[in-house]
Amino acid sequence: MTLRLLVSVGLGLVIGVGPIGAQSLGLQPERDMPSWLVGWSALNPRADLPRRLPGSGTALPTLLWSEPQISLFWTAANPAGLANPGLQARTDFIAARARERGTYRRPLDPGGRSLEQLMAQSWAPLAANFNVLGRVLIDRENADPGTLAEDAEPYASSPFATADTTASATHLTRARLEGAAGWRLRHWSLGLTLGYEARDRETIVAPLVRRSGRSGSGVVFGLSRGLGSVRIGVHGGFRNHNETIDVFQKTGPGEVIQLEGYRDGPIIGVNAQNSYYRRIDGNEPWGGVGIEHQGRTRWLLFADRSRLAEQRTRQQQDAPALDRWRATGWSVGAAASRRIGGSLATVQAAVRSLHGAGSLALDTVGFKVTADERSVLIEAELRRKAEPSQWAGVVGVTWWYQDRHRANSLPDLSANVKSATPTLWGELGLPISGSARVIVGGSFSRYGAIAKIPNPQSRSVFYQRFLAPELDLAARAATPFSFRLGFKYRLTGRTDAWLAGRIEELRPSGSAGPTQFGPSGTRSAASLVVGVSVGPPGTR
Repeated sequence: MTLRLLVSVGLGLVIGVGPIGAQSLGLQPERDMPSWLVGWSALNPRADLPRRLPGSGTALPTLLWSEPQISLFWTAANPAGLANPGLQARTDFIAARARERGTYRRPLDPGGRSLEQLMAQSWAPLAANFNVLGRVLIDRENADPGTLAEDAEPYASSPFATADTTASATHLTRARLEGAAGWRLRHWSLGLTLGYEARDRETIVAPLVRRSGRSGSGVVFGLSRGLGSVRIGVHGGFRNHNETIDVFQKTGPGEVIQLEGYRDGPIIGVNAQNSYYRRIDGNEPWGGVGIEHQGRTRWLLFADRSRLAEQRTRQQQDAPALDRWRATGWSVGAAASRRIGGSLATVQAAVRSLHGAGSLALDTVGFKVTADERSVLIEAELRRKAEPSQWAGVVGVTWWYQDRHRANSLPDLSANVKSATPTLWGELGLPISGSARVIVGGSFSRYGAIAKIPNPQSRSVFYQRFLAPELDLAARAATPFSFRLGFKYRLTGRTDAWLAGRIEELRPSGSAGPTQFGPSGTRSAASLVVGVSVGPPGTR
């Protein structure tokens, strides 16, 4: 069996470990790779719309990847779609280093981070009616200056998060392994996607020792039926996660803060007699439908519905008191691609919406926290694919709209932020010899928002420190932009070696935000990646 098939079987059928963090270093698969390469994952959150810093473009030149794929599998996450005929095998081995720095950040973002990462991914047909795919990722991240946040995702849709007062430097070790398989049985297709992730984080040198661990798994089942040039599919999945946080004194006392929406949360002292413990558990079932047309114009429609039940407790006992977060989400999307001469035009659009409500276990006054959020993402690109001796290029435009309304019932306090981020990007691949090609690309975005937020001057010091800076940043216009440079060399007719780098910068517009509590400065990220890709020339 060839090396490619061994990697495909190993990654596609074995389950391993690892999650992905909240912000981007330029190397996070679910944010910094083309959407078709990550949309199939069983570990993707559904009833959650995490609040991200504005960004611009993908981490790697897209000309290093295959052409965008439109199908029930790649676009709608139905693993039965992986069984479609015509899958061309490809394997990638990637090693990367990255860093992120800057003062333009929210209170629970780290001051700076560095990352070393290894990743491998592969897909291949193992038989005439059986295709597999897999990806494994492992990395080590150092946050220094650190973050106040204890949670793995402090800016998720959930209004609950935990912080402490030290912002100590931390080590984070992560790993992820996931795979999918699809079978064709005449007109029917069956599919299965599996994933498992884990992470461990601890402080390096700190007066308060912080240790946390998070793990999660996901599974998706899919079924589809071909009716001529149309294929109809249904799929359903389940994702879960659990996280534990331990904080205890080493050389001096400190405080842990529980954030609960926009109100002042409890502050808990940590000393030699009192440590802090927090456990988070979440379960997320979901299901969806899709219809795909295979022809000169390939198109797809899909929709799915999800529910998230998350609970938190500080008690290590049977039947503990639970803070609860319940969210319902749905998404509707469409995609189409068509060849125009020697080019491929692709258009994708998706609408996601979420409604969530949170309550506290020991509340006696009827306190509630709610979130109503929606997101619209539209992507279009035109790609020219060429032989090694010819130039290749791609130009694209993206428009991302968000509408987030979050409120506390007691006191009556709310914020509404509506933002739009148009992005223009492009890449050009130029041959410099019969075997070598240089790729130059970049992207430019403009983040703008209309916001109604509480006046921080009339709020507490707690609000001004932990909450106001995030809302100020979200309400302020900003300009993210990036530059990408790659070099690809053909080793053999089936194997390419490549090197790619990216720099990205986020700059706020104007000298100040709408309040005096917002951050200043800039935020930048840079990455350097080396890789080897194996596959037929048409897939590279």
